[in-house]
Amino acid sequence: MLIKLVPSTAKSRDLVEFDPNSKAQHNEKSTLRLVCFDRCDLCPFPSQFAKDGVNLLSTNDPRVNVTYYKKTDKEPENRLVLTIKDLTLNDSGNYTCRSSAKPTIFDDIYVTVNSKCAFMFFGISVILYCVNKL
Repeated sequence: MLIKLVPSTAKSRDLVEFDPNSKAQHNEKSTLRLVCFDRCDLCPFPSQFAKDGVNLLSTNDPRVNVTYYKKTDKEPENRLVLTIKDLTLNDSGNYTCRSSAKPTIFDDIYVTVNSKCAFMFFGISVILYCVNKL
């Protein structure tokens, strides 16, 4: 009997990974929603979010909400969801989803918050026009 071994073409997935559909561009006053897949079943704690190296917690900023969803029959992966409401320009930065594994496993995405202001020129006058959608 001859057995032929064929190399696997299945791609292994990272233990921590942002949803590939995550948006990196947002406008002021909009809501940021980032989903991180946490595939580290043996990690002692759920993954965490950080911005520019600082952990994001709802206790530090009432606009921030971090929710952890354990995998179920309908959802095959653990998910960590970060939501930040009423974005400001200061919310632009490098967002990281990191596991509690040692060494740390992480994925990151750079988020840009764009101003809703525009300059209008009238002769020698300049008017700064900002749009606020509530």
